[in-house]
Amino acid sequence: MGQTGLDRFEREFTDQTAGCEGLVVDVRFNGGGWISVHLLGMLERAPFVLRNFRGSQPLSETKMRAFALEKPGIMLMNQYSFSNAEIFAEGWRRLGLGKIVGYPTGGAVIGTAEYALIDGSFCRRPSTGAFTLDMENLEGNARQPDLKIFNTQADWVSGRDPQLEAAVKELLSELR
Repeated sequence: MGQTGLDRFEREFTDQTAGCEGLVVDVRFNGGGWISVHLLGMLERAPFVLRNFRGSQPLSETKMRAFALEKPGIMLMNQYSFSNAEIFAEGWRRLGLGKIVGYPTGGAVIGTAEYALIDGSFCRRPSTGAFTLDMENLEGNARQPDLKIFNTQADWVSGRDPQLEAAVKELLSELR
């Protein structure tokens, strides 16, 4: 959820989603950052006018001039999704982008400021809060999935991912 991730998402977004009918967004094990507002901006765009070059298929103005998905999606989160990943989950739900699958987040959402110390090290200080539009403090209040599924240690060891399997199954049922 930092600049490198945003650059990569923008670079790969159009190519990776071309020809796909839907999108699974996975923010499990995400420690946070600041780019959820930019990601959600690309994911929530809806078509409003179509364009085409002579003889080509029509394309929405949004996709022609910007990054846009315009397809159904589903999101994965877990108890190791923190901070900006939790803000992303709140935005995903608030914008109606699709269901959320996984396990409740950690409820650890606080903006920090970083300061350089004289010895060359850094310290971080809590500085800003994050609240829902209803003024619920995200700090200490985990974001809840629509489909609650817990991946056990045995699942990970065996290479299974019940959360991902459930998300794909749910998204495919919505596409039919």
